[in-house]
Amino acid sequence: MKVILINEYKDKFKSYLRSKDYLENGFYFDLIHNWKENWNNEGTSFSKIYDASLQSDVSGRIWGGSTNSAKSMMIALIDQNEEFMRACFRDLFNENLDLGLRLDRFGYHANQILQPMMGKNPKLSTHFHDDRAILCLYLALEYPELYCLFDYQSFISMMEKFESRNIPTIVEVERYYKSCRGIFKLITKDDELVDLMKSITKQEEIKLMLMSIFMEYVANN
Repeated sequence: MKVILINEYKDKFKSYLRSKDYLENGFYFDLIHNWKENWNNEGTSFSKIYDASLQSDVSGRIWGGSTNSAKSMMIALIDQNEEFMRACFRDLFNENLDLGLRLDRFGYHANQILQPMMGKNPKLSTHFHDDRAILCLYLALEYPELYCLFDYQSFISMMEKFESRNIPTIVEVERYYKSCRGIFKLITKDDELVDLMKSITKQEEIKLMLMSIFMEYVANN
């Protein structure tokens, strides 16, 4: 990656922010707040906790909406075996374990719960949690200082514009986040950028989710 190109896009991004009263994807930060207000891995009625933790007055597109989606299927999986899925989330959020293995295990264990459900309902075909995007959403909400969204297409476009010679593949999630954190550290050295984001999103502190917004901007401009 070329630092000069990152800074050029960072300055363009600042100009873009100055022209806006609000950001369509600024609600990402509200999702973090809502998750922190509602998520409790050990609470009773786990499916209700999960449902309440993924709510937005703006858009549910990140989890696919409320029907035939990653969210609706996770609620079904929890209702099928609450304690097993509770343990899956514990494992996913264990930062002492390898990230790639955590993601793979979550999908594998979700399959174990889905299989008998498919026998009773042939219309069921997927739980959507083989997709790294939804699992990394959970991580971004639980650990917003460590993770942003996993948006691989925008990531590729951004890295190409920064003239990166060694772009992580879609399975190299650790390298994906290492790249995102490095870029985030660079652009947030700019206090004006941080202040602009705080002003527009009404946040007291900007977490790594800013990187998702910056990535989308770079990919589309």
